[in-house]
Amino acid sequence: MSKYLPNPNEPWNVAPKDPNGDPDIDDTYRAVGYALTRWAEVENILSLLFSQIVGTNRLIGHRIYGSIIQSSGRGDLLVAAAQGRFFNNQALLDEILTLTSIVGKFAARRNEFAHGATHNYVNGAYLAPPYSDTRKKRDLIGIEEKYRYNSTQILYYAEEFKKLANEAFALLQKVPSQPHGQ
Repeated sequence: MSKYLPNPNEPWNVAPKDPNGDPDIDDTYRAVGYALTRWAEVENILSLLFSQIVGTNRLIGHRIYGSIIQSSGRGDLLVAAAQGRFFNNQALLDEILTLTSIVGKFAARRNEFAHGATHNYVNGAYLAPPYSDTRKKRDLIGIEEKYRYNSTQILYYAEEFKKLANEAFALLQKVPSQPHGQ
């Protein structure tokens, strides 16, 4: 394991800054696209999970789930639905609560990928906060950036997103279907 990846016990944390960026900026761009695609898979499966929990058809479930703009709001929606349906199945409810908590922690990385900017630095290309995001980039030379990822680090998160999608899909299989409107 690289010292420039997050602690495996908390894989959602910001990775330490690697002094070696990507020699080719296109590698950074590709990694961002791959990671965002993996995140979209997580959201798609969570939308299916929401539909299954509330007992509606997928089209309606996708429309409701997708109408919530922020990931945290979609997580809250999923938790509320699960609490309403599984108040008498604490084990399944706990699995859903754990999953939504982990999704919420990884959502910060997804947001960095979606809103970050790819730059060439002296030591290679990275995804970092845009200059306009003064909460995450306090200077113009990158010393006080909250994050700076090369493609290896971004791909690490993409694989974590893939694991999360698989966990969500496994959980979806545990949720019993119910007739619509029940």
